[in-house]
Amino acid sequence: MKKDFILSILLTVSIIFLVSCTVQNSNNIQNSQIAPKTTPTTPNQQVPKLEIKTSEAESLALNTVYRDFFPADSKCRKNYNELFGKEDGFYSEGSPCTLDISFNRDGSATKTIRLERWDKETKQKKEVEKTDWKAKISPEQFEELAKSIIETETFQNWNDNVMLDVANTRISVKSSKVTRTLLSNVDAKTTVFLKLMDSFNQLDGKIKWEKAV
Repeated sequence: MKKDFILSILLTVSIIFLVSCTVQNSNNIQNSQIAPKTTPTTPNQQVPKLEIKTSEAESLALNTVYRDFFPADSKCRKNYNELFGKEDGFYSEGSPCTLDISFNRDGSATKTIRLERWDKETKQKKEVEKTDWKAKISPEQFEELAKSIIETETFQNWNDNVMLDVANTRISVKSSKVTRTLLSNVDAKTTVFLKLMDSFNQLDGKIKWEKAV
């Protein structure tokens, strides 16, 4: 009788243990389906400082809509409304022109000026005129420009993690490994950045451009 009682107790304990394990396993499976393990994500890592030496530069480029950069007699020197009036329902103190100019270590140079006007139907700017030029530069001219940009405190101390919501000018230096871009919302007070732009302007005026076919 005693033996039967003890066996009954053992059997009951075994059943309870098995049921408990089954429930626990089921819960584990459900939990893994509801909230699967994930690798913790870290905050956005900052971009390390982009190092480019003068000797490594392959291309230097300027993109700007700053109207005072254009020649005094150019229509691009005017702001949007001085050139097109107010009938478009669009207002801007900036130039309606965009300049892209680049000088390359291989001796090639390109320049593009695009004139854009507000399209009332599509509610966006539309290119109405585009002019392309090409030219050749000497190794010495490229080297001089590269030094005037790369070896300045502005370039060397530039914070590559700073992004501007509004920028009317970009200066890019490209090597075989990286491209470093400096941004600024240029006006008459940004004298340091204007000096960099002036380096492009000086070389622009020294070389002989011809319209690209």
